[in-house]
Amino acid sequence: GKVTIEALEKMELTKSAVWEALRLDPPVKFQYGRAKADMNIESHDAVFAMKKG
Repeated sequence: GKVTIEALEKMELTKSAVWEALRLDPPVKFQYGRAKADMNIESHDAVFAMKKG
């Protein structure tokens, strides 16, 4: 038969392998965001001040 998107959705191991490959080697190597407003980012032991832009 033909390999269709619907058939691939039903193949759990194939779907899992594809997601794992994308996790290990993402198509976009680096992604950067920009803050739309001034904000404070808190962790369990520190606070980081982020400026807009």
